[in-house]
Amino acid sequence: MAHSASYLDDAVVQHFISDLLPRLRAQWAAEHVILYGSRARGEPDQWSDLDVVVVSPRFQSIRFIDRWPQLFRALGSPVELEPLCYTPEEFERACREPGVVHTACEEGIWLL
Repeated sequence: MAHSASYLDDAVVQHFISDLLPRLRAQWAAEHVILYGSRARGEPDQWSDLDVVVVSPRFQSIRFIDRWPQLFRALGSPVELEPLCYTPEEFERACREPGVVHTACEEGIWLL
């Protein structure tokens, strides 16, 4: 899927890239971050959130259901953020299986 650069004009995406992405790398040792959904396509509306897949080995010791709340709090609870949090092993498997992560891998924007 070809992406237009219009997602770069999105203030929510710009804030994520400039402020939250460096914190994901520093605090969570994020190996991959993929932006997907309407903001990646450059088609957000007033209700669009920021859909991201976050891959970190630090999620290994955290139950899947507890990962996003911990990440959310660590980043200051950005209202628009909708993260899917995976370990590298889980992510590798999810990229090969049908579903949202597979679609994000193929059509999303790899920020890391």
